[in-house]
Amino acid sequence: MPVRSGSIPLHFPAFFVRDCSSPTESPPERVAALDGLRGIAILVYACHNLYAGPAGTRIEGAVWFTLRSGWVGVSLFFVLTGFLTTGTLCDTKGVDAGYRHYYLRRVFRIVPLYYGFLLLWLLAAAHLGTYTAEEIVSLQASQGWYWTFLANLRLTLHQGSFGAEPTIFWSLAVATHFYLLWPLVVAGTRRDWLVRVCLALIVTAVLVRLSLRAAGIQPPIAEAIYTATPARMDDLALGALLALWIRTPGLAPRMARWSPPAGVLLTVALLAAFVLGRGLRLDSRFFQTIGYTLVSTTAAAYVAMALTTRPASSLQQVLQWAPLRACGRWSYGTYVWHGALFYALSRRSWYIHPPPLLGSRLAGALALCFGLVGAGTILGAVSWRIYEQPMLRLARRGPSRVGSDPTPTL
Repeated sequence: MPVRSGSIPLHFPAFFVRDCSSPTESPPERVAALDGLRGIAILVYACHNLYAGPAGTRIEGAVWFTLRSGWVGVSLFFVLTGFLTTGTLCDTKGVDAGYRHYYLRRVFRIVPLYYGFLLLWLLAAAHLGTYTAEEIVSLQASQGWYWTFLANLRLTLHQGSFGAEPTIFWSLAVATHFYLLWPLVVAGTRRDWLVRVCLALIVTAVLVRLSLRAAGIQPPIAEAIYTATPARMDDLALGALLALWIRTPGLAPRMARWSPPAGVLLTVALLAAFVLGRGLRLDSRFFQTIGYTLVSTTAAAYVAMALTTRPASSLQQVLQWAPLRACGRWSYGTYVWHGALFYALSRRSWYIHPPPLLGSRLAGALALCFGLVGAGTILGAVSWRIYEQPMLRLARRGPSRVGSDPTPTL
């Protein structure tokens, strides 16, 4: 049964505390703080991909390891994906055409922009002057992996250089596998058993990574630990688990009470790992075993805090800052187009060795990185306005807007 309004904090979004057994046809309210979290995720991930150094002096090294730790943005995206997707599926379970409209929205959200980029890249890569003829031939030959959302499997199975291949889309492949398969699990599983499934997936992901690590760290095993769908299920399952718990009567107030101290403790643990490991190194033994789960658990704690802390709190003021929320709304386009910038520029000499700014190599590298992140964000905003929004309006022309997704995960 639905949670009584008196049993949750007054500031808590009521939409997120409905029991999964109570379907609804009402579109959910948009939670601004989740847009802010998504904005943080895309900005730190873009910095991770677009910062080229230098890392010679101690200060330069500290900046390098800090910005290169931005891969954690992917884990935050995955947790949000699990949370929002599971919530939408739970709330539309048993509603006529609910899942059909869910798949329709996912197709119109993901495919037009992604396929448009792939087509543009296949036509443009050969004319950039940065890739060899052999690399262009390899791109053409391997394109099937990308059209079918199997970029992460390509990384897992292939050894050697990927040249002009847009391998950044391994994370979109993982998310798409979840979008395709998870509705079948939710539809055929009771809520109490769904919690058990999530817990089993978290444990399984850790065991998969431990097994791969024990098998050796040479490619393709090293890539599989970071990019294979079974090895990253804990991120998605933690988000799904959070969506289920937040809809369980009596648990919402506990989450409001315990998520802030949990978030602080987990953040301290990550900071300790950062200091001891000289950055959050995604290929280190710690992160390739239990460290990824630590990151995703921290991300889940911040999602819970974003939903439960009071509007006047410092966290809410940061997450609801209008520019950050805008970056969150444009995050999918920014994700795609910052990747385009990276692949177009990654072999330019001025990108590899940024020119000094005011006599400082570090200042020049930071200016270039932030400038490219800004350019990717602007392209994401333009893409959202003139391309993505019209495509989403097409998906909403059906007979029902059941389960309308106010905070798309990509």
